[in-house]
Amino acid sequence: MNFPTPVISLEQIIAQTSRLSLIISRSRNLAEILHLAVTEIRQLLQTDRVLIYRCMGDGRRSVVVESVAPYRESLRGKTLHCRGCETKILEGDFRVRAIADIHSPTVDPHDREFLAPFPVRAHLWVPLLIPENSSPGNSYFPVSPRHLWGFLMVHQVEEPRSWDNSQKVLLQQIALQLGIAIQQAQLWEQWEKTQGEENVTVAPLEPRGEILENPFLLPTCEAGNAMRDCAEVKLPTKARENLNEALEQRVAARTAQLQDYNHRLQQEIAQRKAVEKALRKNQQLLRAVLDNSSAVVIYIKDYRGRYLLINRHYETLFGINESDIIGKTDRDIFPEEIAEILWQNDRKVLEWVKTLQFEEEVPQVDGLHTYISIKSPLGDESDRPYAICGISTDITERKTLEKELTAREKILTAFFHAASTVNVGLCIHDRRLRYLQINSNLAEINGLSVEAHLGKTIEEAIPKLAPCILPMLQAVLDSGQPILNTEVTGEVPSQPGIQRDWLVSYFPIFGENQKVTAVGVIVTEITERKEAERQLKQLNADLARSNQELEQFAYIASHDLREPLRKINSFTELLAERYRGKLDGKADKYIGYITDGVDRMQQLIQDLLTYSRVGRHELVLEMTDLGELLDRTLMDLSEAIAAENAAIVVEKLPRVAVNPVQIRQLFQNLIANGIKFRRRESPRIEINAKLEGEVWIVSVCDNGIGIEAQYAERIFAIFQRLHTREEYPGTGIGLAVCKKIVERHGGRIWMKSTPGEGTTFYFTLPDRFG
Repeated sequence: MNFPTPVISLEQIIAQTSRLSLIISRSRNLAEILHLAVTEIRQLLQTDRVLIYRCMGDGRRSVVVESVAPYRESLRGKTLHCRGCETKILEGDFRVRAIADIHSPTVDPHDREFLAPFPVRAHLWVPLLIPENSSPGNSYFPVSPRHLWGFLMVHQVEEPRSWDNSQKVLLQQIALQLGIAIQQAQLWEQWEKTQGEENVTVAPLEPRGEILENPFLLPTCEAGNAMRDCAEVKLPTKARENLNEALEQRVAARTAQLQDYNHRLQQEIAQRKAVEKALRKNQQLLRAVLDNSSAVVIYIKDYRGRYLLINRHYETLFGINESDIIGKTDRDIFPEEIAEILWQNDRKVLEWVKTLQFEEEVPQVDGLHTYISIKSPLGDESDRPYAICGISTDITERKTLEKELTAREKILTAFFHAASTVNVGLCIHDRRLRYLQINSNLAEINGLSVEAHLGKTIEEAIPKLAPCILPMLQAVLDSGQPILNTEVTGEVPSQPGIQRDWLVSYFPIFGENQKVTAVGVIVTEITERKEAERQLKQLNADLARSNQELEQFAYIASHDLREPLRKINSFTELLAERYRGKLDGKADKYIGYITDGVDRMQQLIQDLLTYSRVGRHELVLEMTDLGELLDRTLMDLSEAIAAENAAIVVEKLPRVAVNPVQIRQLFQNLIANGIKFRRRESPRIEINAKLEGEVWIVSVCDNGIGIEAQYAERIFAIFQRLHTREEYPGTGIGLAVCKKIVERHGGRIWMKSTPGEGTTFYFTLPDRFG
């Protein structure tokens, strides 16, 4: 924070310089004039130290007079080295020089070297020059180097301080008056030397009246009672008159010169005020532009990376006030690794002295953000960079989109490549139906290279297939709806005259505003599959015809075999009645074998007829309550259930569209198996159903002997038995009938079993209405 700057009006400047001029004209005591000047300047500017630095003729340079605030170090009598400022005087630079902060990068290295040994933060000084005898119209500026006497300096010790123009003007005017006083003292000294041979003596200056503490603040120009008057000089009358006349002429000339300079100074101050007013307005406009630039972050840093300015958008994004960040570096705000990167970028701008662009990442409340930063060096009068100006734009969203786009492109490329490995063709067409992208597999199908497709239309690449494909592409462009799994048959340029088959799907690709910008196509060649389907269809037809013929044969054969068996059975029974016991034992045994064989043959024929009837007629479905159907089935099996003391547990069964006769046969076979293949304990059979998706799964679970897993498929084949007839009677056709019934209803049947614990048969029935 800069030290408060007292504002000095033009009237104060004129009054102080006029009073000093009067004091100088009435006093030859240079030491007292210099002391009063530095004291008054320090009080008026409210600063820590004011001193006068003398350049001696013998090369020595030291502080000859100073006014210093309490508890501040005195430099009185110390030797200073200010080669830099003396050099500028020699080069003709006589301006007031001001340093607001010695740590600023714009400070001349010579000035910094000069002030380094002393506790000085802000500095203001002006050369003390002895004016030439020039006309009143000339200012004191165009002097030769031999007239440099010293410097008038003002110090602020601990705080930076901005030096106002009014303060500089005041210092310049006082320096001018002090230059006159110094010249006047030198003239008196020269005159005394020339009169030494005549034994002329000059009495010391004596006070004439009281000496006031602050004669600069007298309300009038009458300083007779404020300063020592001219001393009594014991000179010849003529010499004294000549000397007084010369002094009066010189004072008159200087007074006229001062009045002219004051007039021009008033004009210059008025012009400066107008310029300062315009500058303040421009600064306000610039600040308004900076603070209303809500799309970019704007900041200025000095050559050490310390912030000098930020705009309001910077404050908003990073949650920090400008007053809190000024003087701090990025290391005070960001993590060390990020701050180091920012500092290295800033150094490049300062070292290369050119505008550079960087991509930088900085953390914000919602995470890491990416910025494009354009940084430019700011130079002083000598074009030496002392700061950088940065303008940063947040491109986080753009970078995210770029990453997503890159990822999508990689996925698309990988997808196209993978599709080629599994013989799937992919391509993308623009709105003019030109190829934008195509994978190698589809290009090979078309008989052209990938490059030969790009930019061409369908008519140009594959003219013979164009009539089939173009309407589909145009329909997707117009409707925005996909068209899936259409079959296309035709020829490609690589194999003319050969019909090939493809399965093609078309899907829209949307751009901005959900507008269809392209159409993607997926092509799978199904020539071999279509040929296999045709062959399979023919085989199925042949198989169906064969099955029908076999069923017809089985029905006829079993029907025709029943009559001879009845005759054999009748005659065997007659033979047994007449001759049982009359023949030997072997004859009775043989008769028994014949009777048993006839019975088994009749059962086989009956089961074969049952199996053939299942697929003989058209399947007629009816909405049937499986619970009621099962009740009738259990009545048919009531004798077997009672005989084996079997327990039948039935849960609620659904209503489904089935053929009730066949499903009744299905339940009867499964329940009969559960009773027949029992263990020693009484049979227990549980029947339930559950809906999964669009099918009912019905289960029939028993606690019988169980079945080995290796026979899970075999038991459903016709005439397949796992036990001898002596163990369990039967023909081995019951489960084959069950499988045929279930498959005719569009379901499937399977079993799960644990030997020694029981078996569960499952079959599915579609959840449909007849």
